Amino acid sequence: MKKYLLLLIITTIAGCNGKKESQETPIKQTSVATVVDLTDAKTLKLWPKVKPILGLYRSAKFPKQACKFSITAISDLKNNPLYYAFLPDAIETEKQNRNDDMQWRSRVIRGYFDDVYKLMDKFYQENDTSINRGHSEVWETMARSLENLSEEPDGEKYLLVYSDLQEMSLAGNAYKSFQTMSIEAIVKKLADAHPVPKNIKKINVVVVYQPVNREDDLRFNKIFKVYKTILEAEGASVTSQSTIDEFEK
Repeated sequence: MKKYLLLLIITTIAGCNGKKESQETPIKQTSVATVVDLTDAKTLKLWPKVKPILGLYRSAKFPKQACKFSITAISDLKNNPLYYAFLPDAIETEKQNRNDDMQWRSRVIRGYFDDVYKLMDKFYQENDTSINRGHSEVWETMARSLENLSEEPDGEKYLLVYSDLQEMSLAGNAYKSFQTMSIEAIVKKLADAHPVPKNIKKINVVVVYQPVNREDDLRFNKIFKVYKTILEAEGASVTSQSTIDEFEK
């Protein structure tokens, strides 16, 4: 009998350990930073959709986490307005639940999602998308966004870049000088213009762009390799996609 009980206890403990190992570690915060290139009308074809962005939070699986969303523009300026929304974690929002509402966290999550929709509308209304601009501060904008993300609490971090990545600034000209330079030389030129962000390990950088022709495709692929080289050397994950309906999680 004792042997049977001992075997039962060992089996139960092993089962519990196996269950823990199969569960995902709870996420403290998911931060999504979005940059949208307003310098060229063709890049606006893939305007950000809110629903796929909200899917990155996986709120059904991790409802207790804090959530942050920000959006800014790539333009001919180095400094552009930054719009953001924030949802504190469940411990903080529960302090406002004075009536012991069992659905309180679900309500505040829906409220946060509504804020993100409103923020996207505000961004569109306050930024002129009808004109082409003669310069494009891609690298500076991306670098600053990564620096901001690096300061966020540990958790899932995404930088979504809706752009063809074609630099037109003091850092270089993607349409002229970059075409005859090696990837290593372009990396150095960008790093000289603005320091490469540090502490960006595990940040997921997703570039969203759909080339309009073969020439555009070749130019985009070259500069994408530059960004992949420069950022993955610091530990970030850099991918690209040509659709806006879904992101890999």
